[in-house]
Amino acid sequence: MALTQTERAEREHAERMERRSRVLALERRLDTYRSNVFTPSGRPYESLPIVSLGEMRQQLKNNGRGLAAVDREFSTMLREAR
Repeated sequence: MALTQTERAEREHAERMERRSRVLALERRLDTYRSNVFTPSGRPYESLPIVSLGEMRQQLKNNGRGLAAVDREFSTMLREAR
């Protein structure tokens, strides 16, 4: 049985609305998930700055240097305490 143009348009509209409701439901679930994800610092994940790979490598290198300096100071403190 052939559909009339009106019936076809109504069916396509219903399908679009159904797809749209699924997309909105997915976006709502993702927003809920993102709003509940916090970093170890307590900041929401979405508030973190976007950095390049080079910037991240530099930051990790600086963190390593800082930890090494603290380790040296702590080791010196322990030796002096003996």
